[in-house]
Amino acid sequence: MLPWLAWLGILGVFVALRARGVGHLLMWDEAMDLASVRAWVTSSRDAFSNAFWAHPPLFPLLLARLAPLRTGFAERAEGLSIAVQAVNLFLLFVLNRRLFGSAIALLACAALAGLPGAVFFDAWIKRDHLVVTFGLLALLALDRRRGLMAGVLLGFALLAKESALFYLAAVLVLVPLAFKRGERVKNAAAILATAAATSVWWYVLFSTFSGTYLRFALGRDPGLSGWNQPWTYYLERTWLDVGPVALAVLAAGLGTWVVARWRASRSASHATLSRNPQGSGFGVQSSVPNVQFSIFNHWHPIDFATDMRKSADREAVRL
Repeated sequence: MLPWLAWLGILGVFVALRARGVGHLLMWDEAMDLASVRAWVTSSRDAFSNAFWAHPPLFPLLLARLAPLRTGFAERAEGLSIAVQAVNLFLLFVLNRRLFGSAIALLACAALAGLPGAVFFDAWIKRDHLVVTFGLLALLALDRRRGLMAGVLLGFALLAKESALFYLAAVLVLVPLAFKRGERVKNAAAILATAAATSVWWYVLFSTFSGTYLRFALGRDPGLSGWNQPWTYYLERTWLDVGPVALAVLAAGLGTWVVARWRASRSASHATLSRNPQGSGFGVQSSVPNVQFSIFNHWHPIDFATDMRKSADREAVRL
């Protein structure tokens, strides 16, 4: 009972910090998503209606239930984003509690609750929020050795946004920890097949953006010149964005995980995803850097959001 009471306290802080972002100045992607939902519910045929089909539909379909033609649509959509992220905080707690215990689970949730980047972006109207929901559910299904269910959930994540590919990759990497040696290939194939069966139909039949994915990834699409950065672009920023302390703790956590994995292999014990010898090291790797980032990083996006609102034209028409 006590861990859940502590989690409820963290949830209160989580929601309170993000509620400040409701009513923020909309970014281009957010405004386009809202306008595309309005175009869809009114059966319009224009640039906005085309944008509705550029990315998978699950989150826009939820937005369509929020009275998009009435005043305050943007604020309601921002509230939905925070609500989905609150669900994700719950799933993160459940997953980490199974894997690493209550202490690590609470530490991870507390770190996420105060993480400046998360506080800033969780109120944004982004399809990625729902990707995290289904991605975490897929990891929970994998921990219970339900490969087919994990594949279906990953398929729903792919119907939320293409970034779900990262969760698909993570699940496949973790398959050896969840299944015995003779079951790994079969379950990996089942996960891939069910994920594809659940989601590929939309990309083939409805997506208006599918043909540009590869060109976009390789930086060869002439219409996306502003995004044409080398593949090392984000890696080169890691030292600045994350910081040396977080990278050191990350390396220590990863080293702990590798040593524990090696010891487990020498003892011939079968490692499972939850309650395994690697848990403590992997928990340090995933949780402590977030705490460091929250405390020591000098990037303050909340102040940036406040400055944007102050400088924005108060008479601007909101969606």
